Amino acid sequence: VKEKGIEIIEVSFLELKKYINLKKKHSNIEFMKSIINVNKKLLALNFTFVEGNVVEQFTLFKKFKVDGDNKILYVSVNEDFFFY
Repeated sequence: VKEKGIEIIEVSFLELKKYINLKKKHSNIEFMKSIINVNKKLLALNFTFVEGNVVEQFTLFKKFKVDGDNKILYVSVNEDFFFY
């Protein structure tokens, strides 16, 4: 992910299952629901930076798209999180 910077990253469901070492068989719909639930939890983790009277808030991912037809997850990291 770090090498891609803030570009949109495409991860197939098969690759994602390998990354997370998923042993249980999930239907496509069940797996999509799991991915969406993880993103909901990530969205709840917003980050806040305070400098004097300036407050900045943002989330980790700028884009999080689940394509069940093509079995691909598209994500891009918020540029505020990317460090060169």
